Amino acid sequence: MFIVDNMLNLKNILGKQVNKKGMLKSMEASVVCDKFEQWAQAKFGADLGRQVKAVKFIQGTLTIQTSSSVLSQEIKLNESQIKEEVNGILGEKVIKHLAFRG
Repeated sequence: MFIVDNMLNLKNILGKQVNKKGMLKSMEASVVCDKFEQWAQAKFGADLGRQVKAVKFIQGTLTIQTSSSVLSQEIKLNESQIKEEVNGILGEKVIKHLAFRG
């Protein structure tokens, strides 16, 4: 939560300058992807969790790549719960959809 809180403070401090340069969205995407990957390692264990990568985050859609179709299926079946858990870590509902990259 510390990182997310600091991100929000950074938004306030840098304000319009960050928005003008598109840096805010890039920074938000980086935090979302990082938090998702941390969640995956905690949920699936270190070895299996490293096989789940958050590729990009754009306009509420988190794109995920896995090394296994079984793992992709597991994530798809639990999409609602996953979004809820990761959004809880982030402190706000930023992830609206999960997409998968082959």
